[in-house]
Amino acid sequence: MKKNTLHSLFALLTALVMAVCLLTGCGAADTEQMEAQEDAETIQVYLWTAALYDTYAPYIQAQLPDVNIEFIVGNNDLDFYKFLQQNGGLPDIITCCRFSLHDAAPLKDSLMDLSTTNEAGAVYNTYLNSFKNEDGSVNWLPVCADAHGFVVNRSLFAQYDIPLPTDYASFVSACQAFEKVGIRGFTADYAYDYTCMETLQGLSAAELTTVDGRKWRTAYSDPANTTRVGLDDTIWPGAFERMAQFIQDTHLTADDLNLFYDDVMDLFRNGKVAMYFGSSAGVKMFQDEGIDTTFLPFFSQNGEPWIMTTPYFQVALNRDLEQDTARRAKAMKVLDVMLSEEAQNRIVSEGQDILSYSQDVPLRLTDAMKDTRSVVEENHMYIRIASNDFFAISQDVVSQMIAGKLTAKQAYQAFNAQLLADEEPAADKVVLTSEKRYSNVFHKDGGTASFSVMANTLRGLYGTDVLLAAANSFTGSVLQADYTGQMAASMIMPNGLRAYQRTMTGAELKETVRAFVEGCEGGFVPFNRGSLPVASGITMEVKSGTLYETRIIAVRKGEKGNPGEMTGMIEYSERNILGEITENSNQGIYGVCNEKMLEKITAEPMKIALRQEVETGDAKILCTIGSETAYYDIQIREMYQDASHKNKEMVLEVTDPELIRKTGGIVQGMSGAPIIQNGRLVGAVTHVLVNEPTKGYGIFIESMIDHDV
Repeated sequence: MKKNTLHSLFALLTALVMAVCLLTGCGAADTEQMEAQEDAETIQVYLWTAALYDTYAPYIQAQLPDVNIEFIVGNNDLDFYKFLQQNGGLPDIITCCRFSLHDAAPLKDSLMDLSTTNEAGAVYNTYLNSFKNEDGSVNWLPVCADAHGFVVNRSLFAQYDIPLPTDYASFVSACQAFEKVGIRGFTADYAYDYTCMETLQGLSAAELTTVDGRKWRTAYSDPANTTRVGLDDTIWPGAFERMAQFIQDTHLTADDLNLFYDDVMDLFRNGKVAMYFGSSAGVKMFQDEGIDTTFLPFFSQNGEPWIMTTPYFQVALNRDLEQDTARRAKAMKVLDVMLSEEAQNRIVSEGQDILSYSQDVPLRLTDAMKDTRSVVEENHMYIRIASNDFFAISQDVVSQMIAGKLTAKQAYQAFNAQLLADEEPAADKVVLTSEKRYSNVFHKDGGTASFSVMANTLRGLYGTDVLLAAANSFTGSVLQADYTGQMAASMIMPNGLRAYQRTMTGAELKETVRAFVEGCEGGFVPFNRGSLPVASGITMEVKSGTLYETRIIAVRKGEKGNPGEMTGMIEYSERNILGEITENSNQGIYGVCNEKMLEKITAEPMKIALRQEVETGDAKILCTIGSETAYYDIQIREMYQDASHKNKEMVLEVTDPELIRKTGGIVQGMSGAPIIQNGRLVGAVTHVLVNEPTKGYGIFIESMIDHDV
């Protein structure tokens, strides 16, 4: 054998050890058993937006190295979770942003009561009361909030010598003063339902939080109510009167109904509007652009200032966890970390404020909120009523008020009538009937069916010839159920993701596929085990790739019936590239190392052992655990010389007490670890036995050299 070939092969094997989290080939002897066991041991967490994968999810997993957590893209719609509940697929932990107890009522009996937990006890009573059922139980807990109010161009106020508003009267005076100099005092993106809904509620937050207001909200939200609950005649007529007065005072017209978010941003940026309805994050954005900006609360007409708060999400746990004490304990550990201060700090964008509902999380206000600190400290933070009814009806009714089509009294009556209307939802066509369940547990012998079903369905819904998607953008497994168009779309294209459609030539498609598979700096970064490319409508064979340096952040020990695994983190940047992968086969991956990789290799080339030279008995494996690369003792128990065994040619057993202490034996992620015997390179580790984690399989180095092309 030529020396340079041996050198390249040794370098590749060393790289495989270092880049251990890239390899998912540590398969199981019994695929079905592995799948079932993994489902039983894994805590599934559905995150309502893909944005939570960047910093929030990795932090949680890093804090719980002994808990196998699978983060899946969830949805911003409780109807999605109702579908999962009805079809036996409700995950362990669910999150939702667009939320109300009213919409969550059908889920109540399927969720844990958290009212006696420490996590619920940490929530300020002011806010917890909004999540209590009539019987005192609590199924949902709010996490930190966005602050919504008025983003104000302080430079314009100073330029025209107009005092900053301190109450509702001075707010109106400021609007009038700006109009005299040709500048809109206030507007907002009333093309959206949430702006209409939050303005209506924010102007009456002081009244909606009174005893009468809370009494009505409890009745409206009570899951036990079997009849529809409309608006009361004590609190809500005044809310519409205040909305009508606000429209008159700010001179809102039908033209404002055509304003989208970007339109309002441009008006504010160009000094054409002095105030708009938005979040504290807008203050930071415009301050970075050099505009002196601040944040102000809603000014109630009774004189009290209030901040509208939108929980970033609510979280709940599946009641089935109560049937298994160990799994419940794991899930509560995950919940505790999800609600912790450090985790919440990773939810919001840089420079954004955290308004936490938990007493365990200290108040963290940026300069953007300094003018409203007293409001926050007084707990004048109103949590919006965010049922689907309120979103849809608010947009309809408030839009008609702004357009001058409804008086306050007429708006109240119209809103109430729609709330009380017992209309059957329009029938949605069934686009997919799945006769069996397809798991998304991905490994070498399976797990592709779920992705295939969803990708093919999505391609049909969009009417395209080809579809490309990342596997972890799909929402878990395919259930045995009928899928309507709406539900199929929710399962396949959840909140926070975008679908793009275009016509392209074959050459353009080829380049698109190449870029999608190989990735690029600043592009998609995989997080879950299912973060692989999915194609529908074309055959896609991955033949090459890039080798990256990785960092092992956690090891989950293997135990009988539950294979362990290593968790790694990769920074996809040019400086971390170690080489190029040119071939992907049953005998391993092959490629060429770059100079950076070669510089890391300090060992001398090692001779190989042909298969007839390998003996049963003592041997060693070289692998990286954490930051330490070391040799560990093993035994080669059996060998198979026939070609049928392919990558299971040796039966291995870990005997090294230190490796057993660290990993329990062979774990997923150890694939490619070199096997050395009598000073020669014998082969590499390939598999672990699920029921005997100290045992696994290996492949001869000779087979790797003479691999199938």
